[in-house]
Amino acid sequence: MKRIFLLVLSFTINHVIFGQDSIYHVFPAKDGKIYYERIIEVNSVSADVLFSRAQDWALKNYNKSKSAEQINDREGGVLAYKGYFEKPFFVSAVYGSKVTDMRRVWSLLRVYVKDGKVKAVISDVAIESNVFGSNSVGGLTQPVSSTWEIEGSMKNYESNKKMAAKFIPPNLEYFKIVNQELEGRLNRLESALKSKSESEF
Repeated sequence: MKRIFLLVLSFTINHVIFGQDSIYHVFPAKDGKIYYERIIEVNSVSADVLFSRAQDWALKNYNKSKSAEQINDREGGVLAYKGYFEKPFFVSAVYGSKVTDMRRVWSLLRVYVKDGKVKAVISDVAIESNVFGSNSVGGLTQPVSSTWEIEGSMKNYESNKKMAAKFIPPNLEYFKIVNQELEGRLNRLESALKSKSESEF
């Protein structure tokens, strides 16, 4: 029975990791990288107005930070903004002790506008881990920080089935939440593009 379980787990791991048209069958992909693309039709609205609407939305929805990268090329119709949202990950069941990973999920939004149409792309998705543990007196330790790409992050556990069984399932559930947030951002951007912004009166 144990051997059958390990065979099934091995197949599941390989199936999850090596999906052809997605990452872990959770994220949309292009050329092996997480990649969201949406074409948004907004009839009878000029490129200049659509650019302003996209810019207003991005400034409200992407955190400002020193490492953020921005492109605001109104003439060329290109807007790009790098930012993050915070989504904690609780890993006590994985590591055997109470640990909280205060993750930041980074992504790059690019918006290309023309009269009546917008292409929105989200790519370069990465996780910034900030792991807190408990010290001997019950307080929190200083966070251990690292940034890693989601693509291929589960491959480290292919050779360790026991660790894979503990580590992969909670991360896949976490990735589903991340995907919902990124899809939601595109939905909210589309809604903003189709509505008058505060600067229009």
